[in-house]
Amino acid sequence: MAIVDIGQLHSRYVRLADRFKALWTYNQLVTSVYKNVLHTAVPYTIDFPAVYEKIRSASDVIQSSNSPSADPLMAGSERELKRINESLLAADQLITPPVLRRFLEQLKRSDDKKIIFYLIKFYLYGPATEGDQRDKLDFLFTRVGEEYLESRGQYLETDPAELRHQVESLVSILPPSSLDTNEVLSLVDEIRGLKNEILRIESFESLTASGLLEETRAFKHRLRMQYFNPDVLLAIIDSNVISRHTFMKFYSQEEQKLLEDSQRLLDSEDAIAHAFGESNPELMKEIADFRELRVEFEDARASFNLKHNLIGRLRTRMDSILARLHDDRGVDQEMSEVRRLEVSSRDVVTRKFGHDPLLHPYLVAVHSAISSLDPHMGEQAMARSPEAIDLRLEVWEISAFFRVLEAPDLAGDEVNGLYVRAAALRLKITEEATFLAAFPPQKPIEGNLLKTIKDSLDRANTYDQQFVSALHDVIHFADSQDVHSLYRSRFRLLRVFAGLWLLYDQFT
Repeated sequence: MAIVDIGQLHSRYVRLADRFKALWTYNQLVTSVYKNVLHTAVPYTIDFPAVYEKIRSASDVIQSSNSPSADPLMAGSERELKRINESLLAADQLITPPVLRRFLEQLKRSDDKKIIFYLIKFYLYGPATEGDQRDKLDFLFTRVGEEYLESRGQYLETDPAELRHQVESLVSILPPSSLDTNEVLSLVDEIRGLKNEILRIESFESLTASGLLEETRAFKHRLRMQYFNPDVLLAIIDSNVISRHTFMKFYSQEEQKLLEDSQRLLDSEDAIAHAFGESNPELMKEIADFRELRVEFEDARASFNLKHNLIGRLRTRMDSILARLHDDRGVDQEMSEVRRLEVSSRDVVTRKFGHDPLLHPYLVAVHSAISSLDPHMGEQAMARSPEAIDLRLEVWEISAFFRVLEAPDLAGDEVNGLYVRAAALRLKITEEATFLAAFPPQKPIEGNLLKTIKDSLDRANTYDQQFVSALHDVIHFADSQDVHSLYRSRFRLLRVFAGLWLLYDQFT
């Protein structure tokens, strides 16, 4: 066989081996995503080692005197890779752009470059470059072209010369671009124009209102295969890095303020309902919708899938509620009443229970709910009220609450104070257990959450000892109902304690 023919066979083998690596890499991603994110079985069975051996055998034949027989070997391998490609593309339908982002954002950037290259090659060899695949490729190319400086919280573009070499190598899989020089320059100018508009944005609210991110995405989809012209793609990557940095800069400023403002509003919900819920059911419906949107926001943050339009919707909904509260009033009397009720609850709790950062918001929640009840309606009726049911309070815990309010101090009424504190702690522990139960055990928890949970568990242990002490003091002298009440409140606390401890133990 002529040297030129051997060279062509060798080039064909190199491409075949490269495509196999791309399919194998994507198979590893599918396997991990289906198991850890989608929680379902991979919808195919492929013997990758056997396929690899067939491809490798073609390489051995090329080097031998029997090189003409390498052609049918490689043709068979190419057909096999095409079938594998079809199976993987079918599995890819469930790996949406948010799912792919969620998975890859958890990889260390120092570890993911080669993985990203072969994921891109999988889509290009496919070929699968439109629709959702375009969004996924856009994200992957941006990962190739950016570096994240954690110390500065900033996304920067990688070395331009190196990036050009990488992009040209990747898109060489596709047919050459048919754009002439003027068309390329026109598209690059349009991309840079969109980038410069984003650079002129001065706030997160303006970025959301401008619609520039949506406009840029639609533009990239309209490009079709022109997207993969190296000069056009380099301009897109540059624009994506700028857009990402701009979004993260404004988001970091907005996130904390949004969380604080929305939490204050949610903390005020009981007071708002007490003050004028009956006269304004539309307002209460809007607050309920806002609460659901806040849950969606928290879920998106936890799954690395937070989009700017969701933040904008949360801010808009919150502003709408505040506008209702201030409607036609200037400095609105209704909001003043809410603040007055909040301040009143907080003052009473601080006065009765002292400074207790761990339980304060939960004691305030108990006070806000129960103080709205008529103490003359009877203990059983109070226990059946929606307020008490929501907090899952026992009859004697409600009575203890009113006795605490009436007592000059808690020094001589430790048992009633214990009932109220234990009930508030149950609320806190239940809230923390609900959060941990929905949190992936393999994902590390950042911040002070685990410390806060440990504080809750320690406090529960302290209260359990106080219940034991109280039972020791009264078990031979007190009414049997009083003993039963102490036991029941104690065991209810122990039950939520045990549930939280078992979840907490998975993360420590």
